[in-house]
Amino acid sequence: MPPDSTPGTSADGKERSFAFGAFELFPQRRVLTCEGQPVRLGGRALDILLLLVENAGRVVGKDELIAHVWPKTFVEEANLRVHLTALRKVLGDGQNGERYIVNVVGRGYSFVAPLRAWEPQQQISFQSMDARASAGSGLPAPLGPLIGRADTVKAIASQILQHRFVTICGSPGIGKTSVALAVAEHLAGAFQNNVKFVDLAPLTDPSRLTSTIASALGIQAVSADIMQSLLEYLRGTRHLIVLDNCEHVIDAAADFAERALRGTTNTHVLATSREPLHAVGEHLQRLVPLSAPAEGALLDLNEARSFPAVELFVTRALASQDTLEFSDDDVPVLADLCRRLDGLPLAIELVAARVAQLGVHDLARRFEDRFQVLKQGRRTALPRHQTLRATLDWSYDLLPEAEKRILLRLSVFAGQFTSEAAVGVATCRMIDHSGVMEGVGNLSAKSLLSVDISGSQARYRLLETTRSYAIEKQRTFDAAHDTARRHAEYMLKRLQEAERRYEDVEDHNWHEDYAGLIDDVRSAIDWATSCGEWKISIDLLDAAATLFFHLYLSAEYRARLEHALEHAGAMPELDQAQEMRLCISLGIAIFNTKGPVPEQAAASARALSLADLLKAETYQLRALWGLARERYASGDYASALAFSERFGQVARETGNDEAILVHARMMSLALHLVGKHDEARDHAMVAIAPVSRRFRPRHRNFYQYDFGVTARAHLARILWIRGLHQEATAIAEEAIEAAHLVGSAISLCNALALGACPVAIWDGNTELADTLVSTLLESSTSYSLGYWHQWGCIYRQVLDLAAGRPAIEVPGTLSALQIDMLGTLDPRLITPEAVQRATGGAAAWSAPEVMRGDCVNRLAAGTSPHQVEGSLWQALSIARAQKAKSWELRCSLDIGSLLAAGGRRDEASELVSGALHGMGNSASRDVARARTFLGSVE
Repeated sequence: MPPDSTPGTSADGKERSFAFGAFELFPQRRVLTCEGQPVRLGGRALDILLLLVENAGRVVGKDELIAHVWPKTFVEEANLRVHLTALRKVLGDGQNGERYIVNVVGRGYSFVAPLRAWEPQQQISFQSMDARASAGSGLPAPLGPLIGRADTVKAIASQILQHRFVTICGSPGIGKTSVALAVAEHLAGAFQNNVKFVDLAPLTDPSRLTSTIASALGIQAVSADIMQSLLEYLRGTRHLIVLDNCEHVIDAAADFAERALRGTTNTHVLATSREPLHAVGEHLQRLVPLSAPAEGALLDLNEARSFPAVELFVTRALASQDTLEFSDDDVPVLADLCRRLDGLPLAIELVAARVAQLGVHDLARRFEDRFQVLKQGRRTALPRHQTLRATLDWSYDLLPEAEKRILLRLSVFAGQFTSEAAVGVATCRMIDHSGVMEGVGNLSAKSLLSVDISGSQARYRLLETTRSYAIEKQRTFDAAHDTARRHAEYMLKRLQEAERRYEDVEDHNWHEDYAGLIDDVRSAIDWATSCGEWKISIDLLDAAATLFFHLYLSAEYRARLEHALEHAGAMPELDQAQEMRLCISLGIAIFNTKGPVPEQAAASARALSLADLLKAETYQLRALWGLARERYASGDYASALAFSERFGQVARETGNDEAILVHARMMSLALHLVGKHDEARDHAMVAIAPVSRRFRPRHRNFYQYDFGVTARAHLARILWIRGLHQEATAIAEEAIEAAHLVGSAISLCNALALGACPVAIWDGNTELADTLVSTLLESSTSYSLGYWHQWGCIYRQVLDLAAGRPAIEVPGTLSALQIDMLGTLDPRLITPEAVQRATGGAAAWSAPEVMRGDCVNRLAAGTSPHQVEGSLWQALSIARAQKAKSWELRCSLDIGSLLAAGGRRDEASELVSGALHGMGNSASRDVARARTFLGSVE
């Protein structure tokens, strides 16, 4: 390489790229493209490629590579082999005669392909390229080049676009997942990267299918009807959802596909299954085996490689050992092996990976002997199932004893796992840390483990068929129980670590590091429960709260907690502190899924009694917050105030500054709801005084919303009712801005639903209200926040009614707080319950307006003015006592109209003028009405 060809820049400092084969490497941008499209490649694999390209033609030693990729960190050589193998797969090294990286035995690795260095003549949009490379299409990294399926991929892609629902069927190992991934990648642009891959293999309970899909879509589904939330989300944009491995949850998958097609117009479903889903609208695409040369065909190597089965065999063999060479003499053996493997890609990959150890001719002899024996055993099985099982048996028997043990132990993982996890579970007396690391690398090279290097660290997974096989083998393994226990203990350790790190608001890698644990956490809890290992079962449930809530799996977590607490009497290991924590989590899970129901209050009350007994101040605060929250929504404002006051006492005793600010927020809402608006305003001002910091919502305690946002939402309502309309609008805008600043969808919905939307509607600013309500509905739908979506529907109903449009139907049963609010927005929406609550003293804050609106309705129904005038004066008296100037003005206008109609114009003018005094330059509809009225009676 010339001196001026250092990767990245030329001698004059201009950016330089390097081309080889169909690839182009941009070192400065750390981007690799193939035929102009970004290639998804992990950071460490890219580091290896950059170093090898920089030293093209020179052998780079293994130690040098490790030092470059993992500086100041000790790693096993197996890590290097894993990333090199994955890099070769991405490059298609050895395919069609192209060689890029060779292994010089005993020395290291060398980049051998011709390099073409050049400076781009036209401006390349690296910004969009980088974005595509980093954001990708939401799909798992491909395991390697797809061979022999190009026409099939195009056909399925066409069917998806035309029919919306296609199922890829075929026998185990035929490559259904690989084809589905290729189709999804092919269509990513057509769906603007709204392509989501959902692996159903780890799913053991069909009832969890919708929540699994919601998690894959990134939907924070907290509503009780997750399927409805999914449909509402999917209606917003065009999506392709890939459901992989449907056979064991086939009815649930079919139901989802039917409902998705019926309930949306722009959702497409691609499924893989060993059998059809038999769902309405389903179109089938059956995969056939890869073709191989006919018996007796006389072909040279190049002609033989035109058959996909042979090409896959050769490519996979070269990927496992790049010093291999094939000749024309090998063709009859290669063709025979591919035919005997029935053209199954998985079987071909498993066998081809062993060529490096045995050589192709010795491999064929051993395979022939083993296969004849195995065919005697399962005569009732389908031939291809016989072949795959025979291949797995054969491949397993060739493993060294240590690798057999490691493989069986690793089958305990339901999802992806890291090398650290493998060491944590598979290490034993006979196999130490180094032995496990080496074994993982070897199993990966032999295709018994798949590896994904698209993230910050390599993640492994057993293919579904391999894992099923290993689980069956493990049933006779004397260490099966010990492996399951080690797995559960490792999951507990990771969960505890996850909870500690969750409090670090700057830890941006938290989701990547821990979200993928969920399938293994479920598996560990299920194992512990089924075996009567109550202690570890309880510990796992306790530690898993953060993960379940972060993934918005409240319904599943609630069911697990309820089951555990129902059996608390049979669990001597369940101490009071653990029960207290579980009750706190249960209360939150119930509220998220069912709302303010008695069970939620009972769980929080039980937690409070235990916290009082244990003098656990932090959990006293959490329980009191849960109780106050339930009382707010249930409309028992007096009890909410009492819980808030007690919260404050505990907060002051602890000296916790954040808890004191949360108390100020709680008091502002509670005092406002009982009609003490001046005191409520004072507390709200305390709560908004600090600069709101960025945070992650912590679902295990009371900081679910940003207190600065919610305090502003409360204050906006308080100010408006007090007659300070312009200030109310300004503080409502601040709440929205603060919610955007902290990046919390729940806080944004809170700001809109409890502050900005009602203020705009009360003000009569229908244009602003329409925008705010649309934002609330969009945000709540996008994140499946059912409670806040219900608020959005309430406000949309009000706006539709005012505009004379057919009103939207509000889903679910309204809470007392919502009933009270609705009564202040339009008299036509006042219910008998709202009137009863207002006149009975249960809803002080809304009482003046609800009583006034009820009088308006009675007058419209023909009741004489004389019969309602007393009720209007009573409402006015309550408004004045609360210093609720806005309610006072509305009552005064209605009374003034009655007085003016009776000839008492001066009294009417004096009454309305007094109510209008102090409202400044408000442009609200009520102020405009008042000024018009005064002009008419003067």
